[in-house]
Amino acid sequence: MTIKLMNGKLFLAATCLLLFAVMGQSQQDFITQEELIRDRLKTAIRSVWEGQNANRTISYMVMNDPDVRSAWGISDAQYQQIQIAVRDSRRTVYQENSGELRDLGTLQDNAVDEETRTKRLAAQIRMSTLTLNARDEAIDSLLTPEQKRKVNETQLATMSETPIVSPRVFEALHLTDAQKQQMAEIQKTLEPEFEKHLEKIVECQMIMTKKLSAEISRQEGFEAIGGRRAEVQTITQRLMTQDPAYKKAYDEMNSLKQAFSTQFRTELFDVLTDEQWARLQELVDNPPDYALIFRKKLRERMGEQARTATGTWQPGTGTGTWIPGPGAWQPGSSAIPEQYRQERNERRRFPRGEN
Repeated sequence: MTIKLMNGKLFLAATCLLLFAVMGQSQQDFITQEELIRDRLKTAIRSVWEGQNANRTISYMVMNDPDVRSAWGISDAQYQQIQIAVRDSRRTVYQENSGELRDLGTLQDNAVDEETRTKRLAAQIRMSTLTLNARDEAIDSLLTPEQKRKVNETQLATMSETPIVSPRVFEALHLTDAQKQQMAEIQKTLEPEFEKHLEKIVECQMIMTKKLSAEISRQEGFEAIGGRRAEVQTITQRLMTQDPAYKKAYDEMNSLKQAFSTQFRTELFDVLTDEQWARLQELVDNPPDYALIFRKKLRERMGEQARTATGTWQPGTGTGTWIPGPGAWQPGSSAIPEQYRQERNERRRFPRGEN
């Protein structure tokens, strides 16, 4: 399972999904595995920074949404090839790693000591990650250059869904090798700042997670409620409105993400030529149809999982209307900070060195 550093509702929804997978056995497991969960959260967030997460989202949509596949020009025959490749890659991962899991016993076995239980949980997470990586690689290997172009442009056009982006997504603008190197150097320079923000963000998330887990335990017990996300979302909404410490952690988490995102994006934007900058604005302001379809499907999927996590869900037709909670990242509004857009376009009109 991976987590996006997304707008507040998507990030929190993905985190809840991770927590179900990691600590869904019992409340006791959550307490004893806290450091493992903390480490897993960091690993998942780093996957966004390193550019892995975008591929994961793309892979999910390829495998599960026929409308998105059609928008990207993936035929039924090609999809069948992808399914076979994904199945084979999963089988290979299982064959190479299942022996370790068998040797470690099961998490439900009370005779197994805590150290062994921790090792098994870590092995399960590792095998899950390997399986997802193999799936992503299998899909990527079967996409044509034209399909990859559409995928890359989709990621740029929907940057508003992901406050932190990887430099890899800018390859849709036909970066030169020198530009790729510049962006890599920017990322390397900001790595310490990213790690500092990561520590604080995960700490906020752990505060929220422990409060959520404690509330669930008081009501019905983690095992009883773990599979019913609607109840979890209701509890989360109540914590947002009634627990000041929970809301403070949430607001701080979002503030940190937005501050770092603005810094990182604008430095990457500065690397672009005027032509590339114009193309980026066009993609963001007037997304192509295939990007619009992807964004719609992504919001529908994640909205169902997070609609009560950070705001109010207004029912109506279809999936309803999302009303973000205080401090939430506003999807669709912050792909390019408005102040930077104005300054950059002004520089384009009056290049330095010209009178």
